[in-house]
Amino acid sequence: MFLIRVLPLVAAALFLAPNPARAWHDVGHMVTAQIAYDELSDDARDEVDRLIGLLSDLSERDHAVTAAVWADDLKRQGLEAFNTWHYINLPFAAEGTAAPPSRQENVVWAIDQAATTLRGDAGDLAKALMLRLLIHFVGDVHQPLHCVSRVTAEQPEGDRGGNDFPLAGEEHDLHAFWDSGAGALPSWDGGAWRPMVRRLASELTRSMPKSALPGWSDPDPEAWARESLDLAITAAYDGIAEGAEPTPEYTARAREIVRRRLVLGGYRLGALLNDVFAARPAPTETDAAD
Repeated sequence: MFLIRVLPLVAAALFLAPNPARAWHDVGHMVTAQIAYDELSDDARDEVDRLIGLLSDLSERDHAVTAAVWADDLKRQGLEAFNTWHYINLPFAAEGTAAPPSRQENVVWAIDQAATTLRGDAGDLAKALMLRLLIHFVGDVHQPLHCVSRVTAEQPEGDRGGNDFPLAGEEHDLHAFWDSGAGALPSWDGGAWRPMVRRLASELTRSMPKSALPGWSDPDPEAWARESLDLAITAAYDGIAEGAEPTPEYTARAREIVRRRLVLGGYRLGALLNDVFAARPAPTETDAAD
């Protein structure tokens, strides 16, 4: 029923969509998707390409790498059905303040829902939709400020992952600063994406191979979110005050964390898609007889 209700809205939003502004966070999502795409087996890549192609008439995002931006395209066009799927408000009680509960329909839930759909007997349209969302949400869950809400006496409902943590300088708030990769990612003007994204993905995987990231094979999205929460507490909120401008030291540390999270997200997304689309063994004679 959910898909019956939402798919016409998706189609309308994309048919009516102008060419949306592309910013730095688009590049971050595409780099993670490129790393994942390079990790795919032949069987998984064939199925990913097939499913991405099913919705290509509704969007210019006609490749798994550019489809990583698709979920944000929907938000920019006013489709709010998936808004809470981009984050999880794990509470950080900065002053020992009682913390509000997190919403059930969050990014961890959404990743599980998408993977379950792709593994199951749903139709191709449902799988095509969920694949595009999954690629984006695995990127989101690796951004520390998508997995936290800082609770204080002044903000008992939380700061919405740093959205209500103002900064001085070019960035308006802490969430935007981290979404930008702390300035570590180039902007994209809508031109050819492959050379830039492939170069960045290659540079990151060369500097951080799997052997340097022992946690890359952890398959649990809840654990990924907990990692992001820990980084939000120990790095994102540490060493900066509301209304301040990020120091060079803070920025350098944030950029290194961003790079690591992009790579981890790519390796983990690739492993998840390989598992979801693992080649099924040919039926045996016994199976055929059954």
